[in-house]
Amino acid sequence: AAIILAISTGLALNGAAHLARLFFIPIPFTVDNSTLILWSLYCGAALLALLVLAVVLFLGRSARAHVVLLEVLLVGSVGAVLTSFVELRDLNMEWDQQPAVRYEVTTVSKRISKSRRSRTYYVTISGWPNKNNTSEIRVSSSFYHRTDRGAKLELLQKPGFLKVPWVAGLLPREQGWGQ
Repeated sequence: AAIILAISTGLALNGAAHLARLFFIPIPFTVDNSTLILWSLYCGAALLALLVLAVVLFLGRSARAHVVLLEVLLVGSVGAVLTSFVELRDLNMEWDQQPAVRYEVTTVSKRISKSRRSRTYYVTISGWPNKNNTSEIRVSSSFYHRTDRGAKLELLQKPGFLKVPWVAGLLPREQGWGQ
């Protein structure tokens, strides 16, 4: 019972810790998370099924089986999905060997979102994902302060190992790039 509960709790802690990492590091990011979320639901369900099977096989009709099963269903299900999401996201980025597509974008505006304890910095760019669109991207405070309105930037987008596009970088445009 202790091993199964440790695995269940470990999945939840691992998923939560890595998800927190994604909130604090703005770039790289996936362009659209919907595919990764769907796949993480499938992988999480498979992990949960393995945990439930382990509870049934190892604990059978013991007095603790129902308590362990309840905790696995509540904690393990969330942990399995969260861990699957961050692992699939990282796999998609780290195993991607394709060259980046470079977009020349322009800074349209900047804004700071303030809460009681933190500030979040955003830059609105035009020219990505197509020439007529604008997109707001969360950036670090140092990048925010180095970028002026109207500045030309270079956005690097990669196709992803799992075919889920992601942004590898947003950089000040080098002189002579694209000429």
